[in-house]
Amino acid sequence: MLFRSRWGLSVTGTMEVMENTELDGEDVILVRARVIKMGGLLGLLVKLLRSYKGSNTFDSYIDPDTLMTVRYDMYKLKDDGSKKINDQLCFDREQNSVISLKDNETVINDAPPDLQEIFSIFLSLLSRFNTEDIFVGKKFNVSLNSYKKVAKIEIEVTSFSLVNGKPTYILEIKELLAVFKSPASVVLRITDVGGGFMSVIEGECTIHLTALPNITLNFEVELLKRGR
Repeated sequence: MLFRSRWGLSVTGTMEVMENTELDGEDVILVRARVIKMGGLLGLLVKLLRSYKGSNTFDSYIDPDTLMTVRYDMYKLKDDGSKKINDQLCFDREQNSVISLKDNETVINDAPPDLQEIFSIFLSLLSRFNTEDIFVGKKFNVSLNSYKKVAKIEIEVTSFSLVNGKPTYILEIKELLAVFKSPASVVLRITDVGGGFMSVIEGECTIHLTALPNITLNFEVELLKRGR
């Protein structure tokens, strides 16, 4: 996945379903996302954000039946293969809470039952795109763990067209959680990427600044491998 901005942010990263594995004796899906390269002025700002904490690798352990997050690890993967763990968040569905395993403290109480992190949300949406009817006006509602807070996000299908004979939909998030302490919005494009499989292929995130021009980040999915 590649991000670009006219303000000089360049980010290259990957997201990969690694394997089916076990966590505390339970079957889980391991999804790993990595920041490969980050540069430019905004890239420097991102590195300085407390929430980033220097992490370049993010492991999401996901329940294969519900596609809900079980645990979320953020760490810096060093050149020698060792890890510097910055945080590990456990999603306790029975207690409706999120616990920091590193700090041994509860960071979210009364968590909604559908609270997830970004990578399990992506898998959940892919599943819904391919198992539910999609039409203009349809809305997908998700709860995102953002900086140890709950962010309610509404994604609406706003238009439909045929592009090269393939059904293509535009989805919009009109109010996203604060980015750089400023509001943001997102536009996504999903289409048939082969075999009737619908997926996100590109998008745009706009950060709405008060005293400066808006920042727009464009991204595209360069490679998507469809597994089971």
